[in-house]
Amino acid sequence: MIWWQESQEDFEEFKREMNDFPSLEIVMEGEKVNLVGDWPVYGSTRLIRTYHIRIEIPHNFPFAMPKVFETGNAIPKIQDRHFNPKDNSACLLLPIEQSEHWPLGSNISLFLNKPVKEFFFSQAFYELTGDWPFGSWPHGESALVQYCLEYLSIKRRSDLIKFLKYIEIGNRAKMKCPCGRRVRFENCHLQKFKSLINKLQPIQKWQLFRKKLVSGEIT
Repeated sequence: MIWWQESQEDFEEFKREMNDFPSLEIVMEGEKVNLVGDWPVYGSTRLIRTYHIRIEIPHNFPFAMPKVFETGNAIPKIQDRHFNPKDNSACLLLPIEQSEHWPLGSNISLFLNKPVKEFFFSQAFYELTGDWPFGSWPHGESALVQYCLEYLSIKRRSDLIKFLKYIEIGNRAKMKCPCGRRVRFENCHLQKFKSLINKLQPIQKWQLFRKKLVSGEIT
């Protein structure tokens, strides 16, 4: 069942939320719901620039994230500008960040005000300064490695591998922490590590990622 057909009440709420974004129009293509129009980017006191965009709402919204496309050819569709090479959709955030920025089941207003707004502000800021205002992740599996390192506040990939190997060990709380501080895991990184694993679990193929990292396939 398609989301807007399944619940007309939800679709009416969706339309009401879109009243806060007058530069975007709801466009129906058969059973597909798209948002089409302009996305203005503002600085502290003025309009910086406007992007032309299209947002495709998935059939199982809000339990899948919409896809965003920049349609005015204002941004190169390359990985270094955070676009997916397969379909030129915007890479709004890492899969592991989704629960922080737009948890599945959230509304369209949060999607537009958080990941979409931050993405196009970042693009405009980069065009003006050559820097990314919120930092920039590497691409592919390397981005997930970097996220894990920063989340655990460690620097070496070899230490991250030690953490991931601890998943196979029972009663690891009394063991030395993999970070190398020579204190018990339970008194150091254990809770933070558990939190990271909870974030990783929903990610498709994360177990394959762990296996490849531990075996040295990810460089």
